[in-house]
Amino acid sequence: MLQDKKEIKRHILESFRTTTAADDYRLPRYRLLRRCLPDAHPKGRQLFEKAVRDLVSQGLVEVREKPFASLLLTEKGIDLLT
Repeated sequence: MLQDKKEIKRHILESFRTTTAADDYRLPRYRLLRRCLPDAHPKGRQLFEKAVRDLVSQGLVEVREKPFASLLLTEKGIDLLT
């Protein structure tokens, strides 16, 4: 289990390395949560949500609800990872 928000943010960004333009650089939010926090403890879930909000505020990811809840890597995020 990841212990702090910084670790979770790093793990989320690293998870995007497996995506491509064909995937629209999109990852299902639930799958990310399960990878970061397999036991889905409420405190851990709060840390995950804070980490996502930080990444959004930094302009690295966007939250998309349709067609399913997911995180989308932005151009700034793509530049950071490449």
